[in-house]
Amino acid sequence: MLYNKIKEQLQNPFFVERVVAFALDLIICLVLGIIPIIGWLIGFAYFILKDSLAFTNYASFGKHIYNLALVDSSTGEKIEKIFDEKIVLRGLILLVPIINLVDIYYFITTGRRAADKWTGTEVIKIETNDNENKPHLEQSDFHQKGF
Repeated sequence: MLYNKIKEQLQNPFFVERVVAFALDLIICLVLGIIPIIGWLIGFAYFILKDSLAFTNYASFGKHIYNLALVDSSTGEKIEKIFDEKIVLRGLILLVPIINLVDIYYFITTGRRAADKWTGTEVIKIETNDNENKPHLEQSDFHQKGF
């Protein structure tokens, strides 16, 4: 069953973009961890706060590359705040044993992280409006379905 769900999700471009964006962020954390003495601390801080980087428009490097954004599920507004408690909690959930496995399983089976549900956030694709050359937020399937 899980194998079939993974196979199904890999057909979804949005799911694949999220996975690749996360992999890029994880690689950044590992590379930062190589720096002697304080590298692990910088890598840990990046992992926890990666969606609150002002110089990447409040998205991790991986999300920034794939034009993904973290928004508040109830308002649809992009979270643009450094040290936002929702962002910190989303990062910490992946570091807690067992809870991180639940989060990953939920992501594979639903296409949405349990951390997003628990924190009231959602990752969406930002589409660029060619006429105005400004980004606009496009709601994901989850927001439209009321998850």
